[in-house]
Amino acid sequence: MGWLLIPFRNIPSWHFLPFFVAIFVLPSIAVTVNSGATTTFWFLSIPALIFFWSKKLKLFKLERLLLFGFVSLFIATGLSLINAEDLLDSLGSYERYVRFLLFVPLYLFVRKYQLELAPIFSWGLLLGCLVIGLVAIYQYHVLNMPQPMGARQINRFGFAAVTFFLLLTLQVIFRWRAKWILLAATTVSIVIIYGITLNNTRGAMLCVFPFMLLLMFQFRNDFDRKKILLFLLVSVGILALFLHPRSPVAQYYYMGFEQLSLFVQDPMQNYKNSWGVRFLLMYHGIVIFLQSPILGTGLGDYRQDIESMMNAGQLLVNDPLMLQGAHNIFIHILAETGLVGFFVFVLFVFILPIYIYSYFLMKYQSNPKISLYALSGLTIMICHFTFGMVNTWLTNNAISIFLILNLVFISNIFILSEKTEPT
Repeated sequence: MGWLLIPFRNIPSWHFLPFFVAIFVLPSIAVTVNSGATTTFWFLSIPALIFFWSKKLKLFKLERLLLFGFVSLFIATGLSLINAEDLLDSLGSYERYVRFLLFVPLYLFVRKYQLELAPIFSWGLLLGCLVIGLVAIYQYHVLNMPQPMGARQINRFGFAAVTFFLLLTLQVIFRWRAKWILLAATTVSIVIIYGITLNNTRGAMLCVFPFMLLLMFQFRNDFDRKKILLFLLVSVGILALFLHPRSPVAQYYYMGFEQLSLFVQDPMQNYKNSWGVRFLLMYHGIVIFLQSPILGTGLGDYRQDIESMMNAGQLLVNDPLMLQGAHNIFIHILAETGLVGFFVFVLFVFILPIYIYSYFLMKYQSNPKISLYALSGLTIMICHFTFGMVNTWLTNNAISIFLILNLVFISNIFILSEKTEPT
């Protein structure tokens, strides 16, 4: 039974065991247990807040800039409270952005003690993908749910499933070589792919296509016959899954295209479908943004503003379906926090992390670990960007997942690079 301890054999000290265990179980509980990722984030933050400070700790410029950016985001979103109509409700919405502030001591804690979290998280992916797949199968076949949703909302469950599966795929391609691990990973992949098809979240599955482009870029100078054959097999499998008429995934996409076609023909009459509602929600989000373009309408006021517009007859359609978020993370941020919050959010939540991962991917191509972690980070950003175009993932649990994943890979990249390059 010693193989069960393999994921924990490189922990620097038993004092950090609970911290590493939390990272290990994150993929398993993130969306299968109520507030799984949020609970994990707060659990990790407790020791970080106590022990993060160190006068001797030196960070790279990019690290300091990222931490500065997250503090700036907390301040910038807070400025929108000036326009809030219900301050108490807005403070409740502001709480989710506290996580970006807490990321700072959490990151400093990991860097202070040089905790390499990526290896333990990689093993956690193997278990987590199995758990997510089995939960989806149980909910669909035993509980008779039309679309499995784990402990969360349907779309976010599918989004997390696809993200963790793609990260697992990178481990199979670039890291694991032992036959028993590859056999286990293959089995787990089949289980979670089946779970993903049962969940059938179109926006989440769109992440697969830019992920394939990322792999093509990484292999651009290193294609041999074996890799070409593997890539073609994977591509054919994905195309069959998405395009074959009998595929449930393909049928769901075809239905979406039909809905979009009907909506384009007559938006006011044919909006009561997934695509039609989304486009109207995005349009209303832009209208709210234009009313307070600098600081936004205020955190937590979005639904209240939509209700006011509906009561005043200012919506394109007065339908209760319109009483929800913009279903686009960028439009939602624009509406709630204005140009100030939007600029800081895009710059430090998307552009800077993407730059960090891309920089280290290009600079350390000969270092397999750093390359793997950089690719993993880019995959995380691809998934959050793609899914954010059709869904607003700014919930407590989703933000916790985003921050923990970036904590794992960004910190590990800088820890490894520090061994070859002084700060």
